Amino acid sequence: MANVKDFVNPEKMYDGALLKKNLGLNNFKYIWVQKVINNAQPIFIITIDSRYPNNYLSPSKVKKVHSTKIKVVKKAGDVVVDKDFKLSPPLELEFAHISLTSNSIIIFRDIAGEYFRDEKMFESLESDCILAFMEG
Repeated sequence: MANVKDFVNPEKMYDGALLKKNLGLNNFKYIWVQKVINNAQPIFIITIDSRYPNNYLSPSKVKKVHSTKIKVVKKAGDVVVDKDFKLSPPLELEFAHISLTSNSIIIFRDIAGEYFRDEKMFESLESDCILAFMEG
């Protein structure tokens, strides 16, 4: 199976690589971008892991992030309906062709906070009204 990196010229600056440079994300090895598909306005979600900036961040982990949800909320009479947006598969930012317009929205998502949401990783202790988290 061929890798995307096999089909690109490493000496050419792509739109995503230029965006990575302009946003100051050169310290991160793995940066993923997703586009919201079913919306007229171009919305891009850029995912990084500041806790481990050089470790591999898998696309499946990017898909499973629960800390960020983008939804459409509509009120129909007395009922509130929320609908999830569809996202494109994660692509490495360096090799993605992104066309930004004046009405584009870029959302940064750092999954370092996901480690604090995982209850298996931490044990909470409460004493004298102070809550402390200890790595388990």
